[in-house]
Amino acid sequence: MRPRSIVFDLFGDYLRYRGGSARLLTLVSLLETFGVPESTARVALARLRREGWFDTEALGRETIYTLSAKSWAMLDEGRVRIFDRDTAPWDGQWRMVIYEVPEAQRGSITLSAAGI
Repeated sequence: MRPRSIVFDLFGDYLRYRGGSARLLTLVSLLETFGVPESTARVALARLRREGWFDTEALGRETIYTLSAKSWAMLDEGRVRIFDRDTAPWDGQWRMVIYEVPEAQRGSITLSAAGI
């Protein structure tokens, strides 16, 4: 998993609900638990800031990373897309998918969400 993906997962799933801010050292520590070295974490966070995903402010000797308006919009859109499902009532119809895999190919076939 890429460091920037981990950062967005952390903010999207947890930190956004706790003010949308975190200290740089905290973020680096969290990323290290996912196997991201400190130097890589710092570079990834600096790039995300330069791309406009985060605002930063100095608090004494520490840096605070805060979600920018751009990030809030992206996370809000993603939340709607992921969690707001069609809530139409069940139409009462069951569906069945039937397929055949030739015996010779059964060990080499893998199913994917795109292929089903």
